[in-house]
Amino acid sequence: MSYDATSPPVPAPVSWALRSPSGLATALTVLLAVAGAVDLAAGLIGFGTEDGAGAGFGADDPLTRETLLLGSVALVQLALLVATGVVFIIWFHRVRVNGGAFRPDLFSQGPGWAIGAWFVPFLNLVRPFRIAKEIWAASVQAGPDGSARALSVTPITLWWMTFVGSNLVSRGSASAGDLLSAVSAVFAVLFVRKLTALQVTKATQGPYAAS
Repeated sequence: MSYDATSPPVPAPVSWALRSPSGLATALTVLLAVAGAVDLAAGLIGFGTEDGAGAGFGADDPLTRETLLLGSVALVQLALLVATGVVFIIWFHRVRVNGGAFRPDLFSQGPGWAIGAWFVPFLNLVRPFRIAKEIWAASVQAGPDGSARALSVTPITLWWMTFVGSNLVSRGSASAGDLLSAVSAVFAVLFVRKLTALQVTKATQGPYAAS
């Protein structure tokens, strides 16, 4: 799958005030890696607890070692969710602002939606994905002759499908949702690193790729 930016690229004005997303991307990578590892642990512990139910964990003993461990892991997950969510939205807004400087013609809404879209019910199931694709397209260098170039949006699609999927699956099985969330964290890292690299390349080398 690819997002095809067919309109001609816009040359970069000297007055553009770009801000590097690299520092945020590094912090986000660390947070996502830790959160993914904790989600994986929570999923495995959760499945182990479910398998052991009725085989030694009775109703008269609710505070088993496994349930206490799951409770502790859940608190860590919550803290990581908040921290990662905050840093991700800050990074997402920054790359959106940079994308608007690169190619303002590719965006259907203002940069504020890179924040607001996450908090609107139902809209947050589709709008962040659309914004991510627009940022991605705006961050790709044009060809040496100024022709538009398309780059596969597979990293975005895999991240978004597993991210939304983990939230839906967790309603039926918290353990399965945790495992899918761990997979989503891996794809999120790939997406964040790749988009950040695209923007750094375009900002430092210019809007046109070398021949």
